Amino acid sequence: MNTITLICKDIFFYSNLDEAVFFEWIKKIPSIQDCKGVADELHLDVQVAMSDDALRNLIALFARYVIEMNDLKQFVTDENKQWFQNEQAYWYSNIFQ
Repeated sequence: MNTITLICKDIFFYSNLDEAVFFEWIKKIPSIQDCKGVADELHLDVQVAMSDDALRNLIALFARYVIEMNDLKQFVTDENKQWFQNEQAYWYSNIFQ
């Protein structure tokens, strides 16, 4: 199974419960295969091929916790580009510009 490592930096949590919810959310996205802390970064090993639902949840997670989203553009496929590259979507400018 092909995976890509997404590096998340400067994640801000508002409380201990907020941090716990973040990691619970990660566990619920089936395309995230592994999560590990490396120095002050969080490395997420993510399946290259993922469902639309998993990608939407990954986008939402990154948006909610203000994680750099530029690396998510590598998940564009012929099947998802119509909705994923929608210029009206809340994530578009954070990913594609």
